[in-house]
Amino acid sequence: GAKPTPEIAPPPRTEQLPRSQPEPVLLPNAEPATPARPEPPPAPPEPLTVPSLNSITNGTQLSIDQIDALFHADITGANATLKDKVIIVKGLVNKVFIRDHLEIRYLILTGARRSTWSARCTFEKEASSDMGRLSEGQAVALRGKYDGYGKNIIFKECTLLASN
Repeated sequence: GAKPTPEIAPPPRTEQLPRSQPEPVLLPNAEPATPARPEPPPAPPEPLTVPSLNSITNGTQLSIDQIDALFHADITGANATLKDKVIIVKGLVNKVFIRDHLEIRYLILTGARRSTWSARCTFEKEASSDMGRLSEGQAVALRGKYDGYGKNIIFKECTLLASN
């Protein structure tokens, strides 16, 4: 009797897949990749105190940020309260627009925070020279009469009080 030769099993076939990209190398302490979250905006300089609507009278001083907050909270109430009031508005110059030949003179003021509302403050002709000295980003205070809102909150008959 001849011994049967043990069959040699063929090695298991391993499929060689073409490697188009190298395998990611995982470092032991690697953080899982999370999409970068946008940086939170820097904290505003001081907390915003929003006056109650019934405390606003002629001569009340409001920053654009405060006006913005009032309009966000109650646009109809803010509009009714401010109607025909002359108030002192503080904000940052966003745009100076002077077209004397068209009788157009106004400033667009924005708040220190990223406010939704800006104020459009129109001036009389005598103010052109003062307005011309303002630069964008400058902080100003002005007195103006509230005149409704559209794309911006509108103040008319404005006079500059201070700029720094």
